[in-house]
Order: sequence, then structure tokens, then C-alpha cells
Amino acid sequence: MKENNLNTIWNDCTESWHGKTYLQPIIPIISDYLFTKKNYNSLLDFGCGYGKQSFIFNKYGYKVTGLDSSLERITKAKLEFPHINFLCYKFEDKLPFKDNSFDIIYSHSVLQYVDHPLFLKECNRILKKDGSIILIENLKNNPITRVGRVFLKLTNFKFQSYPWNHFTIKEFTNTKKQFDNSSFNVFYLLSPLAYIKPFKKKFSFFSKIDDHLLKVKCLRNFAWLSLFIGQKKTCDDSK
Repeated sequence: MKENNLNTIWNDCTESWHGKTYLQPIIPIISDYLFTKKNYNSLLDFGCGYGKQSFIFNKYGYKVTGLDSSLERITKAKLEFPHINFLCYKFEDKLPFKDNSFDIIYSHSVLQYVDHPLFLKECNRILKKDGSIILIENLKNNPITRVGRVFLKLTNFKFQSYPWNHFTIKEFTNTKKQFDNSSFNVFYLLSPLAYIKPFKKKFSFFSKIDDHLLKVKCLRNFAWLSLFIGQKKTCDDSK
């Protein structure tokens, strides 16, 4: 159904510096994975914001539903991308969809605002048979971003809400047990320094150093970004 060109569409449609730099090694992995899933048609973009990434997946060929808790963001997304189905909904313990509704659930830096076990349980419920979950998440223990979060909080940065529930590598290791054929990758250790203006041009330098540092197993616990991919659980191991 689709060519292996998600990475090309992403680069063409992405304007943000974060999307063009920090996600550069992540999107090709997603693109290669989705290319193998030619039977996939429907995608839920959980925490879709203004709908930019919903639009990318729609352009790639999926029937996309974008879900976000902000009425302002959803309203703007509907105006800019009227052909995509956007819903305003605040997740607490249930997702507003029937069982077996989606081939893919995608989320980017949103699970730091929700209860992980409740959300992941709902993912397994609403995914179709052999459906997949794709999560790009900020991890908890990178020392640079931890300092940054404290600084932003102390300076009253206008968060949509303060992120309170970042994943750890240990938690993602346990999460792999809840899905089939799962994979987990981590990225960046020093590279978040490039968010500080004087260091912005040093991103490539930091990134190359990170590639070497993250080969050391114990340092992976301090990585910043992660990519988790897994398929719907086909059996209940507790039985």
C-alpha cells in the first residue's frame, strides 16, 4: 500500500528544529518498520497537539484520528487540516474508542502527562490484532534535561501542565513484556545542551559523542530520548 517514504514526507513537512534534528535518527526506524506493515490503515495520534504529525501520517496514507486534551489545539488542528478527524478528550483511565479500533497508536512526548499502566492497557484493548504501538518519549534521568525542567518550573514557564511522569529505561524494559515483538532504542546524552542558544550549532558534535557514549551500557540509563515499538499482545501470560 505504501512506499518506504515516511522519512521523506516527515522532512518535507516538518518545520521545527527539534523535528529536523533530534528526531533525525528516529523517524527512519519508524519508516522502515511501517513499510513492513502494508496491511495497516488506521492510526491514532495520541496527544496530537496542533495536528502537524497527524497530517504527516495522513499524507503517508493512513486514516488518522488525532486526540488531544486541549480544545484550543484541537480547534486549530481542525481548521488547518479539516480532512482529518480530530477529537478533544482528556485521558484519565479510558480511551473513547471500541476494542480493536486502530492498526497503530502513535504518541510523541505525551506519556509524561499520563498514568502509564492505564494507558498501555487501553492501547492493547483498542489495537487491532497485530496492531502496533509507537512511542517517542523523553526519559526521566538525563541530568541535563532534569536541570532544565527544574529551571523552567522555577521561572514559571508556561507548561500546558507540568510533566510529572517520565519513563525510565527500567519501566520500558518491563513494558516490553506487555507487547509482542517489541523493540526499544535510546538516543542522546549530551545533545540536549544544544537547546541552550550558545551551544545550538554544536548539536552535530554532541550527537557524535553521544553515539560513542551510549555504547556503554550503564550510560544508557541517562539517555534523553527513546523509541518504543511493540505489537498487541496475542495471549495473556497470566493464564
